[in-house]
Amino acid sequence: AESTNLPSRVVGKADCLEYIREWYNLFADFKIHDMRVHRMEEHGVYVLEYKTRGFVASTAKPYNQSNIALIKVKDHKIIFIREYWNP
Repeated sequence: AESTNLPSRVVGKADCLEYIREWYNLFADFKIHDMRVHRMEEHGVYVLEYKTRGFVASTAKPYNQSNIALIKVKDHKIIFIREYWNP
């Protein structure tokens, strides 16, 4: 498996942006597609279903996943996100 310096938990806007930059550098031609958004009964809570595809930058091997994300929004800002994926 490829070694990364990605942390297991990210808190704060600056750390989130750095995490995303590092994560996307692992891939080439990365795309999110087939997204479905489900609004939950609780105000500001959403479940997203989506697929991702691309290539691992260091090996050029295909990268395809099915994903689910739980997102909580307050005052038009994401206050919580947790993603689950099935490689």
